[in-house]
Amino acid sequence: MKIAVYTCVAGGYDHVREPLTIENETDYYMISDDSAMAGKAYNWVDIDEVVPDINMSPKDKNRYCKLHPYLLFPEYDYTIYLDGSIQIIKPIIHYVKKVGKTGIAIHRHRERDCIYSEGIFLVWLGAVDKEILVQDIARYIDVGLPRHFGMFECGMIVTDIHNPMSVEVYKNWYEEYMRSARRDQQALIYTLWTMGLRADDIGDLGGDYNILTNPDISWDRGAHYK
Repeated sequence: MKIAVYTCVAGGYDHVREPLTIENETDYYMISDDSAMAGKAYNWVDIDEVVPDINMSPKDKNRYCKLHPYLLFPEYDYTIYLDGSIQIIKPIIHYVKKVGKTGIAIHRHRERDCIYSEGIFLVWLGAVDKEILVQDIARYIDVGLPRHFGMFECGMIVTDIHNPMSVEVYKNWYEEYMRSARRDQQALIYTLWTMGLRADDIGDLGGDYNILTNPDISWDRGAHYK
C-alpha cells in the first residue's frame, strides 16, 4: 500500500510545522511556491508546475491541489491531504481505513451541521462575498437541499484515489467550488446532494474527536477562516 501525505501552501498563507511522526510506506509532499517550506520531511513540488493557471490566487491554487489528488498522485493508493495549518503529531496512515463508500473520509464539523447557518456565520465574520453567497443559497434552495444535511471541516481529507466515486465527487466538488462563493465545505455539501449521496457516505475521521481535539494532529485554529 502506497500513501502520499501532502500539504499545499501558496503566498505564505500558513506557517508549516514539521511532522513529529514519519511513517513507513508513506511519502510526504509540500506543494508550494517556496522550496524552503519543505523543510526536512517533505518532498517539494513547485505549485506553479501543477496548477492550470499560475495567475490563480494563492487560495485557489491551494484548492486546486486539495481537490485533485487523483491527478497529482496517480501512482499511489491513498492520499492524505492536510491544510498547512495542521501539524502531524502521531501516526495517521491508519485513517485510510475510515474512507466511506465514496472513497473519502473527513472530520465532521464540530459546531454546525447546516450550510445555511454556516453561511450566516461567514457573512458575520466577513469571510465571504455576501452577494455571491446569497446567489448560492438561492440555487441550493432551488434544488431542494435541506437544512441540517451535514457539514465537514475539510482541513484533513483521506482519499482512496482508485475509487471511481471519489474521482467523481472531486470533479463535481471543484466545479461547484469555482462557480460559487469559494468555500470548499459549502461546495462539498451541494455536491453530495446533487449526486444523490448522503453526508454519511463520507467516512468520519473523528469518531469521538473533532479536528480541533484529535490527538493525532495539531491545528492552528487561527488560520481556519481565512
